[in-house]
Amino acid sequence: MTLGSHLPDAELVVRVQNGERQWFDTLVDRHFPLLVGLLRVRGAPPAVAEDVAQEAFLKAFLNIRQFDPKNKFFNFVATIAKNALIDHVRRRRIEERVLLAIPPAELPDPESEAVKRVAMQDFLATLNEETRFLIEARVFKGLSFAELAELTGQTENALRVKLHRALAKLKGPAAKEADHEPVG
Repeated sequence: MTLGSHLPDAELVVRVQNGERQWFDTLVDRHFPLLVGLLRVRGAPPAVAEDVAQEAFLKAFLNIRQFDPKNKFFNFVATIAKNALIDHVRRRRIEERVLLAIPPAELPDPESEAVKRVAMQDFLATLNEETRFLIEARVFKGLSFAELAELTGQTENALRVKLHRALAKLKGPAAKEADHEPVG
């Protein structure tokens, strides 16, 4: 038997709202299985249902002061869980669309990505400070040419030319390596 299992939800909520956090465990113990079941009925796989239920109880705990104890606590946490499940499904759909949009040949291979990173670092080390800054700011940080022009005091066109030349240097050795790789 859990601490306070004989107390009604409203009493437990009031105690938690007054800073007695330990009483929230009783609410979780009381409602977690039912909430997981509700999420399963809504189509969530077991692991997802448990994760979403945990997320819902965390959000309920963080927002307990806004909850009116005259209302049913289970309805409060169930509404949070329902919204969290909808968010989860939306995120999964977006992830699936992104993955479907990338042809399998373009999915990054961790080993080749590491080789590319090392090659990029080696290449950047050969550049002068100004060109290295330009590539890092434009390519890796996403600064616009207008922002770079403001930072450096150079014109946007001059910066475009410098970036184009630096990237052409990078493509030169990479293109030569690709020509010498065996096909098979």
